[in-house]
Amino acid sequence: MDGLKAAKESNETIVWVTAGVGSEPVLPRERLKQVNELLKKRKLPFQMAVCYLDATPEGYRGEMEKLLEEGYGDVFYTNSTFEGQEYYPQNHLIRKGYFKELDSYLKTEEGKKLWDTLEGEEWKQVRMEDDKIYTVPNQYIFADRNFVCFNKKYTTLQVL
Repeated sequence: MDGLKAAKESNETIVWVTAGVGSEPVLPRERLKQVNELLKKRKLPFQMAVCYLDATPEGYRGEMEKLLEEGYGDVFYTNSTFEGQEYYPQNHLIRKGYFKELDSYLKTEEGKKLWDTLEGEEWKQVRMEDDKIYTVPNQYIFADRNFVCFNKKYTTLQVL
């Protein structure tokens, strides 16, 4: 957690939070290094770090919520399907107000580019009961599952 705290305090690091998957990281160190070199080459004022959480349903939700309460993490991988059950931890966390509502962003010029990369049905399936969108759908695996949420404490329309 200390490394995560230092990364967040620098204000120059975007922290992507995801579940740990076996012994293989979702984004291997070498690939993360390449991503950060590309960000630097493009003269972007930040780098990326990855924080891996417990991959069990209870552990993942609990650790995600703890990070959000403490103000850590910018982008959260929230699609968690566990063997024998569906589990969507982001719904609970969206209702608690942790994640950025994306509807206003999706109406901007940049947001429309993201909107157009997915089909309308995919967007419809990630609307919450308040008829707002808080997640970007995962078009590659299952259209009815959510993919990422953005911490509203640190995310503005300009950052998206």
